[in-house]
This record gives sequence, structure tokens and C-alpha cells, in this order.
Amino acid sequence: NDKRIRLYVNEKNVGDYPNRNYAASLARGKYLKYVDSDDYIYPNGLKILVEGMEKYPDAAWGICTSRPDIERPFPFMLNPYESYLYHFFGPGLFHKGPLATIIKKKYFEEAGTFSNQRMISDTDMWYRLSLKNPVVLFQDGIVWQRRHPDQELSDQKKYIPEGEKLKWKYLLAPDCKLTRQHIQKIKSGRIKRYSGFILSGIKKLDIEQIRIYIKCLRYILRIKV
Repeated sequence: NDKRIRLYVNEKNVGDYPNRNYAASLARGKYLKYVDSDDYIYPNGLKILVEGMEKYPDAAWGICTSRPDIERPFPFMLNPYESYLYHFFGPGLFHKGPLATIIKKKYFEEAGTFSNQRMISDTDMWYRLSLKNPVVLFQDGIVWQRRHPDQELSDQKKYIPEGEKLKWKYLLAPDCKLTRQHIQKIKSGRIKRYSGFILSGIKKLDIEQIRIYIKCLRYILRIKV
């Protein structure tokens, strides 16, 4: 009975990200907010997100972080340089799913909407948006994501190598604001990290872990910074 609510049902299952893009094309408002059927947004959650975005009109999107920031209260804005630093040298930023975000529709469309890469299309979008636009960081506790063994996230380890390639696509992009020294430090850190994961897999006789991180390590070693 509420005229603000419009229901659309697809004739067939079009898949996760094509469906998100279709929903965005139907939206009439300034902001996009995704909440999947088994997830939850807390009372006043939309109010907090919208008011935070309105406080920073230059921002293209916002994301809820899982860790408190020791220097300042939420919400606050990061420019492209700061957001990449925050992700690669701080608590991390681009690893959250669409539930944790709010996006200005204008910038979503300018960025080219979600790609159709399973598991990593949301991360791809966050990298793209923050390559050129500021982001607003919000506190945890605005949304809740259900976790269970049968959901897509249960096999996300398979997509770690693809996620690694995606990361370097943006780190090496001409528009990336990080310096060569930053990128070299990221590369060295990844080599050390993935070598440790390979050794850990050998100790545990975890063939899948060994295979995944050898693939990542080989890819990184070929990168020229």
C-alpha cells in the first residue's frame, strides 16, 4: 500500500550482479542501497547512511568499516589517495560486499556498473569508484550479514587468484595515486605473505591452499613495478 515501494520479479534467474545492475537501472533516487533477502539493515540505518553522505557532497559512495578508527569518529571522508592507503596499509576497505555500502547512482553509472565476475565484481566496483572519487567511512553495526555454509561466500577461496589480479589491475592503473614506493612495498609484502601461506599449506597438507597461493605468487613475481 506504500507507493514508494515498487516490486519487480525477473522471469528467470539472471545472476547476482546482472540483477544488481538491473535494480539500479530501475531506481529513481539519488542513492543505491542493496540489502539481500537474508541480510538486514538496522532501524535508522538508512538515516545514518544518507545523513553521512549528505555531510560530504563530494563523495561518490560510502562503506561501513568493521574496525574503529583510532584517530577520528565516523563518518569521515577519504580522498582517492587516502582510501587506497587505508585499504593497503591500514585496516582494509574494499573487501566488503554491497550490503555494507551506499552509492550515489550518478557515480555508479559513470563507473560503468558492476562487472559480471563472480565473487569479485563488488570489489572491482569499489576499486573503480575510489580510483577517482572520495569515499565516506561509516561505523560498524548499521547492517548485519547472515552467514551459513550453503551461501556463495563458502567457496570464496577459489577466487583469491582472480582477486589478486584485480588488485594489480588498479594498483598499476595510470590514475592510481599511490607512489612507486608504495606499490613496491605492497608487492614485497604479498610475496612474503603468500610464501608463508604456501609453507603453512605444506605443513597442514592442504593441497588447495598450496595451489591457490602458488598461483598468486607466480602472478606477483611477474609484475614489474
